[in-house]
Amino acid sequence: MSFFIIVGRNGGYPCIPELSEQYETGSCSPFCDMMMRVENGNYPTLKMLPDVAPELFSLPYPDALLRCDERFNNGYPFNVNLPAMIKVTNSKLFIHEKLAKSLFFDEKEVRKAYCGENVVFRIYYLKRRSCES
Repeated sequence: MSFFIIVGRNGGYPCIPELSEQYETGSCSPFCDMMMRVENGNYPTLKMLPDVAPELFSLPYPDALLRCDERFNNGYPFNVNLPAMIKVTNSKLFIHEKLAKSLFFDEKEVRKAYCGENVVFRIYYLKRRSCES
């Protein structure tokens, strides 16, 4: 299962298409404090974590901390390590005498395709090596 952004679903936030909408889950209180919650249309939060004043965060931020910045990812949270990732496509499929760089099925990108039992198309991600490595 993967997260997708689907227009008109989950308020535009990422969701798992195979799972029903939140109101259909049948969940009822008391909820575990470790469970993420959406309140007042905000981002999901953990109740057990206290609200932290923004001025308490200081540089340098850890790479694992998700950040929100209107200049990146349409303002949604992102991980700073992702720009260091490169998309690699291995393809044995030809379209108009050129190797296929991407495949879609029902508006979703296909990451792996088979012919018989052999992989003929595959997308994966690698972390870029820095010059110092």
